[in-house]
Amino acid sequence: MSYASEKLGSAIEGMVSSHESLKERLLGAFFTFHTLSEKDFPEELKLYWKSIRERLTKYGAILDDQGNVPVGSAENTINNMSKIDQSTLAIDIVGLYIQLSQLSNVS
Repeated sequence: MSYASEKLGSAIEGMVSSHESLKERLLGAFFTFHTLSEKDFPEELKLYWKSIRERLTKYGAILDDQGNVPVGSAENTINNMSKIDQSTLAIDIVGLYIQLSQLSNVS
């Protein structure tokens, strides 16, 4: 199992086993896989990953008067998403994991 598979699998497990709001589950998923980068994915999934990452960090972090980050970019972005966009993003995270798993089984 690849590093990306492990991280995405853990993120999905957290999303489906939590009783928190979808916003909180997506944020938890992001914290689980935020260390992933394009290099962790095969060529055919790099754009899929990039799309998810960009949609999760569309809005920048919110800084306070001292320059601290009380709200990170993922949290700010998720807070500004509609419920439909949140659902679509969660489905896409699962879809990426499935495609990654299928490619791993072929190799």
